[in-house]
Amino acid sequence: MLKKVAQPKDKLIDDKSGLLEWKENDRAIATFVNAADIENAKVNLEKLIINWIKASK
Repeated sequence: MLKKVAQPKDKLIDDKSGLLEWKENDRAIATFVNAADIENAKVNLEKLIINWIKASK
């Protein structure tokens, strides 16, 4: 059986880009309408992914 992990007090990473919609302090969603949205957000999205991986270790 998996043990429930306590929620962090603060959001896992700082999202200055506004791309993330936070569901919990350790879960967020980024929504894109089309490929152009992803391309336009590429730099910020790459930074978010790198920071998320670092924070999850």
